[in-house]
Amino acid sequence: MKLSALLSFHLFWVQRFAGLTIAVALIGCSTASRQTTGGTTEVGVFYATSRMITGSADPEKTFGNKSKDNQIVTFGQARVRMPTGHQPGNAGGTSIAGYEPDPRQGLLPGAFYTKMEAGLASQSAPMIVYVHGFNNSFAEAAHRAAHFSADLDLSPKPVPVIFSWPSAESLFAYARDEETVHLNQNNLRRFLAHLHTSTKPSKIILIGHSMGCRALTFGLRDYFFEEIMTQGWHVSQAFDELVLIEPDVTADYFKQNLIAAKALCHRITIYTSQHDLALKASKSLHQYESLGLSQITMGKGVDVIDASVARNNFLGHSYDGPLFFRDLRQVVQGAPATARTTLAAEADIFRLKK
Repeated sequence: MKLSALLSFHLFWVQRFAGLTIAVALIGCSTASRQTTGGTTEVGVFYATSRMITGSADPEKTFGNKSKDNQIVTFGQARVRMPTGHQPGNAGGTSIAGYEPDPRQGLLPGAFYTKMEAGLASQSAPMIVYVHGFNNSFAEAAHRAAHFSADLDLSPKPVPVIFSWPSAESLFAYARDEETVHLNQNNLRRFLAHLHTSTKPSKIILIGHSMGCRALTFGLRDYFFEEIMTQGWHVSQAFDELVLIEPDVTADYFKQNLIAAKALCHRITIYTSQHDLALKASKSLHQYESLGLSQITMGKGVDVIDASVARNNFLGHSYDGPLFFRDLRQVVQGAPATARTTLAAEADIFRLKK
């Protein structure tokens, strides 16, 4: 066998093994258990997605794990129901009840932002924009965004918005999801730009989880350069908070693009963990330090928080629960890290307290 063939054979099995390892570790990106209780609360979640419509009668499966064309984005609003009296962050029993309008019709971008602005104006509410990570369905992203709105115990309730890229929703498709994030880079840039210019919420809070943090980093970088080309170096802040939860982003890449994120976002909060097995698998695969494992300081306007105590599964890649939500609530309210009773200062970072 020729040397080139041997190398190709070796690379094939190395990639397969690495993919299996990271897939098993990143299973924690998927939404957890379900529960059944009496009474429900309904939350409207605005969405933009490049996922293909499946034709399924089940609202949970309306959007699939592929894209007919990654440049085609569908806009609308999902009606998400959750049990009343649930524990904050517990997505059990949450489901999509339907859509407005029918996704097969969708909304034109102008009508979408007009509808969103009408809802914001009536409440003077903040907006939470959520971008999901690897191995997540559209429904899982909508569920989590609804819980961010309902469970942070804010008044008025934040208006939840998602950008859902077509994750393959497979434990064995990590590499494909990485490429899909790249293919949706322009979509997210345009979406962020329109949120800034076409809506006027009291605040805009961007939240990314895992690989979704990578998508946000790409989108903010491109939006920053677009602003420079059109406005010069006088780039105005577009977003109040950028929250990166367990970010599956190379730490060096994020640092290289920190100027873009800081220019567009008033404050950046990075939740990390030293016990995140999913991100350790990602680090092993890429051979670069993951931002979600790093505890390096990044200067004024960037708070790094070790949230290891908030993990709620053995992989350490999920924080959702009362402990994490108590601190996130204060982030959305604009409280500085030094004033939050949920945190303890340690050297140049903060640690989430039990």
